[in-house]
Amino acid sequence: LAPASGTPTPTAAGAAPSATSASAAALMSTASMVPLCLACKVPYDEDARARYGHPFCSEPCLRRYRVLSTPGAARDAIFSLERGVCQLCGLDTHALLHALLAEPSLPERMKMLEAVGSFGDRRVCAIAARPRAGDLWQGGHIVPG
Repeated sequence: LAPASGTPTPTAAGAAPSATSASAAALMSTASMVPLCLACKVPYDEDARARYGHPFCSEPCLRRYRVLSTPGAARDAIFSLERGVCQLCGLDTHALLHALLAEPSLPERMKMLEAVGSFGDRRVCAIAARPRAGDLWQGGHIVPG
């Protein structure tokens, strides 16, 4: 899912500008005033507009833009490919989440997380107290720092 040239990048707040916030001039070809795809900047016709929703020319462009601009969409796209298994160390974070949720004891949850060895003390406490997929699997559970 490599971004196309000119594809919006996330802002400091974590999200790219929405299609509605983009200026009309930026979405139109200056020579002919033909609408341009928000992801790839290629002109598109009314059939594409009806099929994929304004302002996208194709399904891949719609998906690419969503992955780059919608919180959680990139994680969801990677999860659909990797199923929660870290590609660096092989840890199945999806299975770990289910094991944590099945364990009612906070100290036992902490032991499970400490045995993995990929989470610092603070994160072990926070995850053990309230296990959520987003805390274990972030497009890879190994987070710098």
